[in-house]
Amino acid sequence: MKKIRQAYGNKGDAPEGRMVCPNWDTPEVNCTSNGRGRSSAGKVITLGIDYILAPEIILAATESLRCGYEVRVCGETSKDEAIRLFPCATPDKTAMFVKAATLDEFRGKTLADKKMRLMRNGKETTPEEESARKDESGGDEVEEVTPDPIITCPKCGCRYRAHKKK
Repeated sequence: MKKIRQAYGNKGDAPEGRMVCPNWDTPEVNCTSNGRGRSSAGKVITLGIDYILAPEIILAATESLRCGYEVRVCGETSKDEAIRLFPCATPDKTAMFVKAATLDEFRGKTLADKKMRLMRNGKETTPEEESARKDESGGDEVEEVTPDPIITCPKCGCRYRAHKKK
């Protein structure tokens, strides 16, 4: 296997509403924000990408998936499961795609000792304060009127009118 590293220009600064980790093995990393009035995302902004080139694994996984098997990428033994690859159906149920998930110790222990802090305007904040900030900027309740239905966003919970008011 071969490893290629692509570093980003990210210096680990903490923009407004981002989470930082003060004890990374390398410099701090930020957590993405979904914008004003929305809670911070769980995806951490990384310093770059490490490409681990393993064409043999990809070829073997492709073959197994095409034969109807789920694939588990493991460490030393089959008990050291790290990554699960499995087929899923598209929402319209007309095609399939491969989905991935992390497993067991790889998922739970790889970053378990890394602690996160939520930062806003250069000061540490709490999840409770962020939740209250999100609730404040949620807007007023709007009555649903026909034919302009009110839609609730599945990600952030914000409500908005589906069509222009006439």
